[in-house]
Amino acid sequence: MAEAQPKKRRSEEYMARRREIEKEQTKTRIYIGESIQRWRELRRQKGFQSDAQVAKLVVVNACTLEPSFSEAPVMS
Repeated sequence: MAEAQPKKRRSEEYMARRREIEKEQTKTRIYIGESIQRWRELRRQKGFQSDAQVAKLVVVNACTLEPSFSEAPVMS
């Protein structure tokens, strides 16, 4: 069996950059709770490669079915 390699020590610059990336990603994260199973099933059924594709489908369909959604104010 191969000998385990010691963990690399990351530079402060690398770690600061990773924290900045995580901070930016957190700004676009949404929580859909129990709907995650339905979300994953829709993604699988449509053959999508990303959650962004599912989100686009959901938003477009919501705005098509209920035009007032596209006129609603954006929550911040």
